Amino acid sequence: MYKKKMTKEPFVLGAIGSGTIVGAFGNCQRDGYLSLIETNVREAFMSQGLKFEVRTAVFGSFCGASPKSVTSCVPSLLGNAIDLLHYSFPHSDDDAETRFRLARVSGGSVHVIEPSCGASGVEQKGKGKNARLLNGFSQKGSDVLCLEEALQTVFGDKYKGQSWGLVGDGMHKTTRGSENGVVWRNWAPGPLGHQFIADATSMLLFKALRLMASLSGAPKDMAVDGLAPVPLSPACFIAHDPHHGTDDIAVSNANKWRRLPGESAGDDEIPLEDRENPNCEHPDACGFYEARGSSAGALVFKIPSSESLPGRKVFVCCCCNAELCVEEQFRDYVEFTWSQAVTVVSRAEATNQNSSIVGKECLLIAKDMPFANELTISIKTGSTNVPVRISSVIAG
Repeated sequence: MYKKKMTKEPFVLGAIGSGTIVGAFGNCQRDGYLSLIETNVREAFMSQGLKFEVRTAVFGSFCGASPKSVTSCVPSLLGNAIDLLHYSFPHSDDDAETRFRLARVSGGSVHVIEPSCGASGVEQKGKGKNARLLNGFSQKGSDVLCLEEALQTVFGDKYKGQSWGLVGDGMHKTTRGSENGVVWRNWAPGPLGHQFIADATSMLLFKALRLMASLSGAPKDMAVDGLAPVPLSPACFIAHDPHHGTDDIAVSNANKWRRLPGESAGDDEIPLEDRENPNCEHPDACGFYEARGSSAGALVFKIPSSESLPGRKVFVCCCCNAELCVEEQFRDYVEFTWSQAVTVVSRAEATNQNSSIVGKECLLIAKDMPFANELTISIKTGSTNVPVRISSVIAG
């Protein structure tokens, strides 16, 4: 924070996750906790000569994107200048390794937002997926916010527990900005639940601002000995809007493939009476390149030299069902060609790959990339009418 004040760059809160993180699944964007944080802290940051900025990369359920795949592409999606990273993929197949890797990439400052942890039958804050993260990075600022556990702790017996459509947290029946006091819209928080998350995060930011204001000079280096070095990130092309960073893998020729937007992050869940309100729309949307049949020509990607990458494998990811799209779209209908010699993997190896950087919607198509030179991959579909949708290419 102090460094950003000296360089006159904005302090950036980046958020990556499912639609829950922006208030989708039944809420307007204005009621999501990220919008509320901006409202809470903007003037306080300005008073200290700082601009506060929120960047989001949100993947609704339609996208079929796994946490592993999208978190491998944080620099592409959010840019490199992230000061605090929020992450939330509840009800998905994310794992402890993904959370730990995010903490390393973000320099140790990642906050996991867990709506339901602490509820009956759901692991608590310091256990399960979060234990390794907290053991390794809590001293550098990483933390977990368990909404249900926090509500139980703060409001005690006055709070009635997690239930769909619950109005009131035991002390409040409405939010500060509206008459809507729903704590739990469904499995995801409602406006009052999001207000609680926003206030908890805002208090941390206010404390940091106050500490920074009390400093007479630059703070000493807060690095902790013994932590693993920040890893190299894979190179990515990822079809998502908005895009705050730059893709290292570029589309050099799309021919007749169509670049299409996917569904936005949960607008269909917004109450009918609010859907015409321009402040309700969620701007984030996944996307893909689509072709039907060989007449579309080749979709051509340029991949940078593998000297700068953590690994030498190439994955192509499809949209929009992680369980089915690889089998339906890639098995018989897609041809891959290369500008240089690579080791093309067998179908069995491609299907059974267990990678730390991609999920089930991605197919391992090559390994042993050449070190020194840029690589070109061309993707063509067969003569079938089955739509082939490419959502991302990841090399690493």
